[in-house]
Amino acid sequence: MVAGSASLSYGFNMPESMIAVEYWGSERTSIPVKDAAQKIVGWNSQSIINASKEVAQ
Repeated sequence: MVAGSASLSYGFNMPESMIAVEYWGSERTSIPVKDAAQKIVGWNSQSIINASKEVAQ
């Protein structure tokens, strides 16, 4: 395991901070992704920018 990361049961390392981005018209987003994300935002550049600033603090 990489230092500073958590391991999911799917066999890959997850960064400490994660933002889930839901695309336009999405009806479902993966539950493991939603559970692991610190922030869930829509497919909008300003919401992604704001979330990355918020998560980085």
